[in-house]
Amino acid sequence: MPRIRLLLVWAVCLGAGLTAVRLAPAAVASWRSRRQALELDSIRVITRAGAFPLIEITLRNPARSISFLTTLDAEVATRLRRGQAGGCSGDPAAWDYDLLIDGRRAAEHDTVPLSQLVDPESLHRFAIAVGQAGPPAHGEYELTLMLRYNERATLPLGHVELSIDGLGCVLAPGGRPVRPMRVERVRLPKA
Repeated sequence: MPRIRLLLVWAVCLGAGLTAVRLAPAAVASWRSRRQALELDSIRVITRAGAFPLIEITLRNPARSISFLTTLDAEVATRLRRGQAGGCSGDPAAWDYDLLIDGRRAAEHDTVPLSQLVDPESLHRFAIAVGQAGPPAHGEYELTLMLRYNERATLPLGHVELSIDGLGCVLAPGGRPVRPMRVERVRLPKA
């Protein structure tokens, strides 16, 4: 009897192993598609007179699972910074921006925390408000952006160039430079 039991256990294990070998590539592909699903649809800088710029990011999630945005990493390089004369205070801006650039540094790294879900098979658009620390100045910046989401997945967003004219004289302290943009989710057509 023990020999039959041993053969039966061996046959069951062999069958399970063969099934796992057959299904493993599909399971790995499914896991990878959920983990690395996001694609960059578009990125643009929105500027308005009397307001700091916004970086608008539109993502495409072609997968059938939700993606969770965690952080946006920004490498900032200052190309030009000129102080502005006028009746503005020399105090640093005290507004609440998503990304506050310090024009006095030639290069800096900053991380913007995110907490957003991207629906399956949809487009997702959001914006990051960019402000400037220090006294009012005209600054030109180059940003290299990297989005982090899900389980340590990354999506390089490329380079964005923007300029900021010191708006410290124009905006009241404590207020955001422009109204927050609504998050838009658009369902992709079924293929």
